[in-house]
Amino acid sequence: MRMPKPVELSPSSLMGELHDCLVTGMALMCMKSVYSNHIPMCSTGKS
Repeated sequence: MRMPKPVELSPSSLMGELHDCLVTGMALMCMKSVYSNHIPMCSTGKS
């Protein structure tokens, strides 16, 4: 069976991987900032 489009070295797949990396990085940065904002409040509220 043939793949519908070459996945190895097509520019679109490379751009897709780059886009996924950027989206994942931005999501991690957002989660990191949210957690760094919320965790100190939770820890001070518990202690």
